[in-house]
Amino acid sequence: MRPATEHELRERAERGRGWKRLVQQGICHTCHSIAEREATANPDGALLFENERCFAVLEQYPRGLGHTILIAKPHVPDIAGLSDELGTELMSVMLKLTRALKTVTACDKVYQVTMCSGPLSHLHFQLIPRLPGEQIGGGVFSSKRRYLASAEPLAGAVKAELARTPVGGDRVAPG
Repeated sequence: MRPATEHELRERAERGRGWKRLVQQGICHTCHSIAEREATANPDGALLFENERCFAVLEQYPRGLGHTILIAKPHVPDIAGLSDELGTELMSVMLKLTRALKTVTACDKVYQVTMCSGPLSHLHFQLIPRLPGEQIGGGVFSSKRRYLASAEPLAGAVKAELARTPVGGDRVAPG
């Protein structure tokens, strides 16, 4: 992980503009990405976990080492719209991911946040490890983005940790 270059930040901004164009057409960009299998294609090894109802990936432009996104596959615009069953499943997966991230990154805490705004929001959770000595508190969610050039070393370690105690029906992404 290293600071993102201006070129990489422009690429991320262009991706964001593409998402905005889909939303303007009434299409949820996350649902589109899931339907097109882009979200879980895993070309760089960033897919950590997947089952029928959710998946987790390492953020390519992380706010910290191990920044992970947990995404519900069904379109749910807000946490209040979760069924009890899916909410319980997501929390179970989030706990496993949090424990694995703490072990692998040796962080003090793993912050979890969900920010769903706008008419076509798609529920997702961001998990951001806070390493010893790093900023404490909610400011971590606005810290400078970095660039994860290769997810494989970190993803491999997280997947190995997840494989130690899988949740029923889980499929840890191939290492």
